[in-house]
Amino acid sequence: MGQSPTAGLVDLHTHIVPGVDDGAQTPDESLAMARAALADGVRQVVATPHIPFAGMTREEFGQRLESLRQVLAGQGANLEVHLGAEVSLEPDILRWLAAGLAWPIGATRYVLVELPFFVLPPYTEDVIFRLQVEGYKPILAHPERNALLAAKPERLQVLVERGVLVQITTTSILGGFGVQAKSAAQAFLERGWVHVLASDAHSANHRPPLLTEAARAAERIVGADAWRLVSTNPAAILGGSEDVEPARPARRARQ
Repeated sequence: MGQSPTAGLVDLHTHIVPGVDDGAQTPDESLAMARAALADGVRQVVATPHIPFAGMTREEFGQRLESLRQVLAGQGANLEVHLGAEVSLEPDILRWLAAGLAWPIGATRYVLVELPFFVLPPYTEDVIFRLQVEGYKPILAHPERNALLAAKPERLQVLVERGVLVQITTTSILGGFGVQAKSAAQAFLERGWVHVLASDAHSANHRPPLLTEAARAAERIVGADAWRLVSTNPAAILGGSEDVEPARPARRARQ
């Protein structure tokens, strides 16, 4: 069932913690992102630094995250910021997870993973399988921005049928990453393969932490179920629930 657009929204993919990657660089920039998110109706975000690019352990990032929480609280920005990571999908990912050099979302087994933009590595399916065998639940970040998956959607279908969740990015569906990414995002929605819509925010202005406009664009494709992608589903993921269903377009009546 879809969610009301007035409900508190949850952004599962942001680069809001300052000075750790190519997202926010200062606490002031993080505060501006938090205020933009709150103004858009977002009440919870997950901080997902690029791993291994950020070059820190889970404990070190947790300290940075706690410092940000104190800054936000001190400025009256009542945004909940949860621990997460955007982890490069590479053969070493299980070793990174075991060593605390990569980590899931919060206290769950959900891991947000990222592919390269221009290739689909030959080890992709094997690494995802090994993650699942170890009890992890991969969420594939912005597959519409991967050139091969965008050109050959059936390659994404294989992963979805194997239990991989799919997160598309607000900027993609709004056209900010070009025609191919927008078309792919729309196609994935039309096929009922999308579980989460997130901002992948990097600043308050460039790729901001906003969900509403993109959810409305998705609503034109899948109806009210679009709001599941920015509320029910990311909230369920944060809670470790397995009850995460993709948005499915309503069947059109036969002409």
